[in-house]
Amino acid sequence: SDAHAAFDTASTKIEKQLRRYMRRLKDRSASANSAASTAAAELASGDAGYTLFQENTAEEEVEDFPLIVAETRVDIPDATVSDAVMMLDLRNTTALLFRNSGSGTYNMVYRRGDGTIGWVEPQRVS
Repeated sequence: SDAHAAFDTASTKIEKQLRRYMRRLKDRSASANSAASTAAAELASGDAGYTLFQENTAEEEVEDFPLIVAETRVDIPDATVSDAVMMLDLRNTTALLFRNSGSGTYNMVYRRGDGTIGWVEPQRVS
């Protein structure tokens, strides 16, 4: 009974999120290379994955460095900041690296501890 109630609650929440994001997608102008369309396609296909490995190089047996146990290979999307925030929500992650389509620089959006969204943009060196 509790499992059914938890499932119903979770499915209701997911349905609400999907309706909200579909409404946002409809409100935006549709373009062939829209970052939001790419994010939805990646979410549906589940392309992101992990590779577990341990490098065994006899020359570099340094114990000071932590062992890398997982690696994720993903494409870095070109997006506006608002599209990147939408992708962050769609992918249900805590951080997203993207190439800002306005400035051409690599930026990051992330979910802060208080629930708000942070945005990191590199300083231009003059």
